[in-house]
Amino acid sequence: MVLPILCAGTLLAADYGLRSLARRGKLERALLGGRIRLELLENPGMAGGALKNHPHLARALSCGALLMVLIMCRGELLHGRGMGCWGAALLCAGGLGNVLERLWRGCVTDYIRFPRLPAGRLQRLVWNLADLMLSAGALLLAILFAPIPIGPYKDGGTREYSALTYKVVKWQRDTGSDVYKATRVYW
Repeated sequence: MVLPILCAGTLLAADYGLRSLARRGKLERALLGGRIRLELLENPGMAGGALKNHPHLARALSCGALLMVLIMCRGELLHGRGMGCWGAALLCAGGLGNVLERLWRGCVTDYIRFPRLPAGRLQRLVWNLADLMLSAGALLLAILFAPIPIGPYKDGGTREYSALTYKVVKWQRDTGSDVYKATRVYW
């Protein structure tokens, strides 16, 4: 529980250092044969430049989104173990990094671009480490919590859905004179 939060905090501190270097012009360069490009972009809006003409709305929405994420991830951060805690820590720290800078500076400093990605729009996006933490945390939590249908039982319609962290069984059993229906979650 403590290690994921410490690691996410360390990445967040590194992100603030890199943002500062980017704003001073000391970060611009190509890495890995041009696969990664470090360049400055100050974004007053949200991801992809959305709401750039409405910075107050961008601030309000990002604060609200962060509050919802903190509430939803609270249990995993305080009591979780394993990959769920890592995902929650990355998601919360990444969101916190961007929201704090948006509140203090009025914009978010982005500095990482991947110009050789196959999709055209992704090539133009500029990220920061907090964005990558947000994306990694959200992907990890989605993998852990997304239910996958396993298939029906041979009892008249019971279905099972399984995720890495839980299992849902929707019982629908024919008892002869009636149909038993119930849903159970197993952790």
